[in-house]
Amino acid sequence: MIKVFNTPRPYISWSQLSLVLSDPERYRQVYVLGNDNFKLGSAEMTKGSKIHKCLETGEESKDDDIEFVKEMMPETYKKLKIKEYPITVMCDRIPVFGKFDAFNKKTLELAEVKTGTTKWTQRMVDTNKQITMYSLMIYCKFKKLPSKITLYHIKTIKEDNKIVATGEIESFQTKRTMVDILSFQQKMQVAWNKIIELTTKEYKSAKLIF
Repeated sequence: MIKVFNTPRPYISWSQLSLVLSDPERYRQVYVLGNDNFKLGSAEMTKGSKIHKCLETGEESKDDDIEFVKEMMPETYKKLKIKEYPITVMCDRIPVFGKFDAFNKKTLELAEVKTGTTKWTQRMVDTNKQITMYSLMIYCKFKKLPSKITLYHIKTIKEDNKIVATGEIESFQTKRTMVDILSFQQKMQVAWNKIIELTTKEYKSAKLIF
């Protein structure tokens, strides 16, 4: 008998959860089969990664617009000393891993940074599932909801076939309730079950016995 509870990762993350629920076949290709041809990527994402890296490390960038962004980030963000805070928790027997863009362990203040050309609205922030997931993780770890949640949107534009940051940064305040995180926990269980199902099918088709 094949007993498979091995998964491509020993945890579920936001990137896994969002992909397995939106496109199970792409998830199978990327995470189960390791097919690089199916990985998502764009010039905007590349630029966003560079901005996140420089905000995390504080290292000087060769891109003037990224240096400008570092200077323009609000003081409320800069005061959150822990950048790219890694956290692993068990939420109802599901191992969950995440990296918060900025976090204060004492006050449980959470900040997320988004880049891109998309115009963010308050409604988009209030319904953002990644923030809801991170709020659930904080509750599972600290037994309290985040005291404050801020989303910072760093606007980028396409200029001369390149993605550049404009220096314009918007801040949005939001919050999550127990109803929000408990509802999301059900979605996370569905995603975790789907990951196990996809992995099990793949192992069976390959006739691998564990």
